[in-house]
Amino acid sequence: MGKQRNWKREHQEMRQFRSEARQYLYQCKGEYLGKMMAFAFDGKQAVFEASGYIPGKNYQEYAREFATEAPWRSLIRKNLTRQFCDCAEAHVWFEIVARGKNPNNYIIGALNERGNFASPCQNCALWVDSTFKAVYRTTPAYEGRTKQVPGA
Repeated sequence: MGKQRNWKREHQEMRQFRSEARQYLYQCKGEYLGKMMAFAFDGKQAVFEASGYIPGKNYQEYAREFATEAPWRSLIRKNLTRQFCDCAEAHVWFEIVARGKNPNNYIIGALNERGNFASPCQNCALWVDSTFKAVYRTTPAYEGRTKQVPGA
């Protein structure tokens, strides 16, 4: 018989995750609003990144350095207009790995351009569940940048 899930602990972790994400978003005072964002938390350390180009961030360098380790390296994109490494979830993965940490210890969640929790896009949905400890979702599937239902 497999390992039993501790639903109470998982629920508490998700509540803590949601609280930390909202606090972090508030602290950055909307600096990334207008972009898709992702937040990851391992119970102690938080990683917060945005999609697209962010001045001062080394995403292109990380993409080259970690190309052979990237969880999306052998996947076929669902959204052909966007590379896997352009997404906020990929930027979070880069940052976690660059810090020498294991993404499997982190809960991750995406936030839309308004700062509401969102499900991962079609591309990220292909790899985030198998890469992170858990994925925080408020809708079963991605519904477009501005159409996500606000998180509870």
